[in-house]
Amino acid sequence: MPSLIKIAFTTDLHGSTVAFNKVVNQFKRLKCDYLIIGGNLVSNETLIVRKSQGKMIVDGKEVSKAVIDNLAEKTGVNVIIEEGKELEPNEINAYKLEAQLNRASSWLEKIKDIKEKVIWNLADRDPSELEQVFRKYEIELADDKVIELDNLYLVSEGFGTNIEGGTKAITDSELFIRGEKLLKKVDEPNKVILNFHMPPFQSRIDETSINGKKVNMGSKAVLDLIKEFNPLLGLHGHVHHPEAVISQVGKTKVSNPGSYYEKGFYTMTYAEIERKAVSLGTLATAEFKIKTLSHYTDFVWDPVFGS
Repeated sequence: MPSLIKIAFTTDLHGSTVAFNKVVNQFKRLKCDYLIIGGNLVSNETLIVRKSQGKMIVDGKEVSKAVIDNLAEKTGVNVIIEEGKELEPNEINAYKLEAQLNRASSWLEKIKDIKEKVIWNLADRDPSELEQVFRKYEIELADDKVIELDNLYLVSEGFGTNIEGGTKAITDSELFIRGEKLLKKVDEPNKVILNFHMPPFQSRIDETSINGKKVNMGSKAVLDLIKEFNPLLGLHGHVHHPEAVISQVGKTKVSNPGSYYEKGFYTMTYAEIERKAVSLGTLATAEFKIKTLSHYTDFVWDPVFGS
């Protein structure tokens, strides 16, 4: 087994193929062992394009197909072509879902060469129908599971708390119960990478600005789980423009790489974890420590409250 494990983590791509491609390219450049892709994979935004006499019309203005395609690739928006009669809401939803599934399929086609190194998650805004796409490609999602990675344990949960709507929304107390059940499956929590979509409450990686006011959007359940179990590392998402992308809760390093998907920028957390063999009498085991924890992006990062 390797003495140094290199992990890349990204999240909240919301359908941006431009950002996704950049993440995959950076993963390959860094020669990482694993790429963990957090949830909210696809966008729930739609762009209605009216097609009339061979022209593409958006908000009353003619737009070229190339411009529309580029917008969809960058922002992840689901383009719906309206031709003839005006579409009903249920028809729009059906076309949106089709576009979401197609987007996920296209990404899975692109990473076939690194399929065994990529770990996928869904989150609170992802349609449950995405699961069938992953089954088609014989990929098991990480959600609600403990996955062993070279003697480390990836514990994952994609549920959102204290949110309106969403397909994976529960209360904070329910998230704590689910998380505690998962973490109790691991005898050595200091070997755990906690991959919960919700960031810990008041950890700086959950702080952002809404209408000029500082708000914490994290989960008290995740905070309590980290304090109780002291995992090696926490990888989180949900908050797109956090005050900090790397912080610490007790003994645990935590990171939320943020997201600028709508502009086609990528964001990634990069971790190097050292493994050291340890002998306890006749018992051989391993200790792990974080050697490097850093943030990669092609956007000039501007924390909402300064550095």
